[in-house]
Amino acid sequence: MPRRLELPPPNSHRNVYIYDDDGHVLGGLWQNGSIMNSMFYEMCRVFIATKKFTLFRFTNDGSTGARLYPNRNALGAGSYIVLSASGSPILVDITPDFAQRRVTKKGHSLKLTTRKKSFHDRIVARDDQCVISGIPHYLHENTPIFRAAHIFPFARKKTWVEKGMSKFITDAAPPTQQGD
Repeated sequence: MPRRLELPPPNSHRNVYIYDDDGHVLGGLWQNGSIMNSMFYEMCRVFIATKKFTLFRFTNDGSTGARLYPNRNALGAGSYIVLSASGSPILVDITPDFAQRRVTKKGHSLKLTTRKKSFHDRIVARDDQCVISGIPHYLHENTPIFRAAHIFPFARKKTWVEKGMSKFITDAAPPTQQGD
């Protein structure tokens, strides 16, 4: 049965949305091709407190589409719904936790310490674009518009180890090149 979906904000820069069975927007993101289905499930587990849930695709008319499997396929842009594994409606609890406060420092990459500059240059070389917006990085720019940031800041290492998030840390560079 088709659902009436809450409309996302018209100025939203997202191309993926997550809904509950009542058609309420729970969240969203910009998929630029780098997010896999399994990563999307892990992201949802950060803010969805319901222990067992399955994501399904929404069709254009608001009815439930195909099940989204947590695999290494690229996540498709579109709308998804949180349901039980059988496709039945479930109560979706959202975590009361807030994101960790981040301390950022503005500054031109040429003013960075050797360690921070190394981290910045490795990120730009690896991604060559903003991983959130997909905007490309132009190497000839004199004033960079991007700042490299750790998704899991080192200042919060104890927290992400205690919460079992260490498996998501993939920076294989020596510590002297990883930034702060």
